[in-house]
Amino acid sequence: MKNSHLHTILSLVAPLLLIGGCGAGMSNFEGTWSYTSGNVTVTCPGAPSQTSALSGDETLAAAASGSGLEITDSGGCNVSLTVSGSSATAGAGQTCSITGSGVTGTATLQSWTFTTSDGKTATESMSASVSATVNGQPITCTVTETGALTKVSK
Repeated sequence: MKNSHLHTILSLVAPLLLIGGCGAGMSNFEGTWSYTSGNVTVTCPGAPSQTSALSGDETLAAAASGSGLEITDSGGCNVSLTVSGSSATAGAGQTCSITGSGVTGTATLQSWTFTTSDGKTATESMSASVSATVNGQPITCTVTETGALTKVSK
């Protein structure tokens, strides 16, 4: 697979990076968080892994169901998180359609943990697989992310 295919997969993964989670009490998690450091790595068969710095914001809100947190990205991908103590975790197997560079793929979450003990700073880790068809070829890539965030608004 050529690096241009990896770029296409990275553009599919970008909406996932706008999703997150939090810790100790729902109010500690709710709000807008901004990445202060971290990386996302995409690994696809036949190509070298590509690592990019995390940047931007994500917003966490109480789930409409009244239980846990829900994050909706700009592409309409919803992820539900369960809060326990200072961590919020997403159940494995949650899926959504994502689009980038004219290609539509399916992201399947393997794990997502967002941790904050003070409601001001947090760490986040995530892993997922992204399946798509690029130039007529089916491909599944692995995405991993680890980052640090600061709450910028409630």
